[in-house]
Amino acid sequence: MMKRIELFSAILGVLLFVPALAHAQDATPGASRVVGAMSSGPEATDPTALFEAAQVAGDRQGMLTALTAIEAQATPDIAATYYVSAASTVLAQEGGPRLRREARDLAERAVGLDGSNLDAYFMRLDAELYMEDAAAARATLRHLDDIAPNHPQTAFFHTIALANAGDWEEARVALDRAHDLGLPDDVYQGVSAELEAATPWHSGLGAHVITGSKVVAVWLLIFGALLLLGVLLSRATLTASRSMPTSVSVADAAPLSAGLRRAYAVVLWMSCGFYYLSLPLVVILVLAVAAGLIGGIFMIGYIPVKLVALIGIAALVSVYAVGKSLFVRVKDEDPGPELDLSEHPELSRVLGEVADKVGTEKVHHVYLTPGTELAVFERGGVGQQLRGSADRCLILGAAVLEGMDQQAFKAIIAHEYGHFVNRDTAGGGFALAVRRSLYKMAVGLAEGGAAAWYNPAWLFLLAFERVFVRISHGASRLQEVLADRWAAVSYGARAFERGLRHVVTAGIRFDAHANSTLNEVIDGQRALSNFYHYQPEENASPEDIDQAIREQLDREASVYDSHPAPTERFQLVHALEMQDPKAPEEELSVWDLFADRGAIEEMMTEEIRRNVLQSTGFLIPQEQDDPPHA
Repeated sequence: MMKRIELFSAILGVLLFVPALAHAQDATPGASRVVGAMSSGPEATDPTALFEAAQVAGDRQGMLTALTAIEAQATPDIAATYYVSAASTVLAQEGGPRLRREARDLAERAVGLDGSNLDAYFMRLDAELYMEDAAAARATLRHLDDIAPNHPQTAFFHTIALANAGDWEEARVALDRAHDLGLPDDVYQGVSAELEAATPWHSGLGAHVITGSKVVAVWLLIFGALLLLGVLLSRATLTASRSMPTSVSVADAAPLSAGLRRAYAVVLWMSCGFYYLSLPLVVILVLAVAAGLIGGIFMIGYIPVKLVALIGIAALVSVYAVGKSLFVRVKDEDPGPELDLSEHPELSRVLGEVADKVGTEKVHHVYLTPGTELAVFERGGVGQQLRGSADRCLILGAAVLEGMDQQAFKAIIAHEYGHFVNRDTAGGGFALAVRRSLYKMAVGLAEGGAAAWYNPAWLFLLAFERVFVRISHGASRLQEVLADRWAAVSYGARAFERGLRHVVTAGIRFDAHANSTLNEVIDGQRALSNFYHYQPEENASPEDIDQAIREQLDREASVYDSHPAPTERFQLVHALEMQDPKAPEEELSVWDLFADRGAIEEMMTEEIRRNVLQSTGFLIPQEQDDPPHA
């Protein structure tokens, strides 16, 4: 610390443009005259002349003697000026702590004689800093802040005190203020250079760590609040769904608890905003951790170049992955071939009938897929979706149609239309963008080898994904429960249960058939003309398939599932106690609504062949008639 104090105090003779010092300097050219006058003439008895002569000669005792006479003869303000000049002379001499205390005492006497003499305070403060008396220096500085807050020397002494305390950033701020208040440019530049040279490379690190810790603490608090809200909303959803009315009609099958839905929407938007606002903090944390590790390695003295390079690469990969996740471009492609409804008038009629029953507009487009998908979505800009003018689309998997009766089909379509009525398909782009961004970031970190527990970006991704999924899937579960009500009030709980059971069963059977068929066709390079009629030589056992179906139907949903468990959904719709008469459509197959089943199956088989080619590079040959395998 002594080195820093001397560093700044050594230039005080230049910086402290004090009149008393100027008075002493003016006496120097006439020193020989004054010294001569001490032996004869009237000036020999003039205490001020004696003081000046003693000051030039470096005679401390002579100065003190003259000061006593000056104090007795002159006004207090004049005497205070000479005490300040004496203090500066003593402080400039090399004499150790004793002379510093003496200089401080002289300045203190000047303050006692003239409390308005700023130079006296400045000189006392200079002596206190020289003595490393931090408590006294702080007290004097506080007094100067009261009586001369805008004096350049007050700000400059703050610079010295802060630098001596190792607060380099605040010292620079104080120096800039002194310059603004009138500190000469050459002095400012010189002290700036001294500050720069004396500042350690890790200066301010502790303050930055404290500030960063506070930011992280606030961030974690918000993160925890979002998680808590997600838990509370999930419980509220469960409670609300179990307390559904026992009797409803199509007219009042409106959303359960509109307030709960709005709360989910608000929390979901807050979560999305929190995600994007967190990304700059994640980048800063990644760079801070990397810099801290590398800095620690350099402080040890031994520098493992490979380790430093790995840390730097991991940081760059993480920053790149985070940045890239912000720019996810998604092509608006059709989920499958579009079905021309004009060629299937019965299907178009049923879709219109269900829409009228639910009280909404029927879908505009139907897209076929090879699997068992059955879902709706809206296509168009946010404005179109909010106005209700977007294109309504239905995804219909060909594999779900086999074995499904028309009444169950209508109930499932009513469920999907319920999403339109409840506005579940409107908006949601923000949440979808976050999901895509999370996926893009995860892929980037994994491919770059930065998906590790010590990487803040990876830890954030894992933690936020769990919280976000809990919140978004909680909202999704609520939407499913409400859409189920539309199916139940429109076509009965029994028809809906039958339809949902069929969808679950068809999905498991399709997966087993697809795995066996494609493995056999690709490995054996066999032809495939109709995927749905192909009988593989080796297939999953019926017992295994039945077991998988039972497990799926009887499973318990977790807080991270997007849909409630099937058994829970069955219980909720049956609790409505709706009249559920048997309908003639129960005896009719959904395939009867299509004009040409064979053409659709061949179209979907071609879609499968195209997907296999894109994913494996193998083109499955096509024959007119595939001989079935026993």
